[in-house]
Amino acid sequence: MYFSHDISLIERERYRFAGQCVAWSLLHDGPGLSALHPSVYNMMVTGRPASFNIEDATDYDVFTNLNKIQECQTTHELQELVSKEVGDWAVSNGCSDILNKDGKIQRLLRQHMFYQSKTEQQ
Repeated sequence: MYFSHDISLIERERYRFAGQCVAWSLLHDGPGLSALHPSVYNMMVTGRPASFNIEDATDYDVFTNLNKIQECQTTHELQELVSKEVGDWAVSNGCSDILNKDGKIQRLLRQHMFYQSKTEQQ
């Protein structure tokens, strides 16, 4: 699980109520948010970047684009892919480095799983 939001639920303070329930549970030695992806939880608690797998992506476009990047065998293939298909998407998700394939995949996964919804966590 990762975070998203619904404006009407924010306005009705439903998320605040859910947070209060989780806090109450934790204060009484109960479970926290056990549905969270372990790496998302780790990033929330430690503030350090976590490592995700492409299979963790729940959005079809994210999953597809990351697989395309992963399948590139050469820097030239990666540059072609970025310039023709995934470049705008990657930049709009905060990733402009096109030469480091593994680093790009991890940054885009962190964006998808954590950073895009960080405001919901705060």
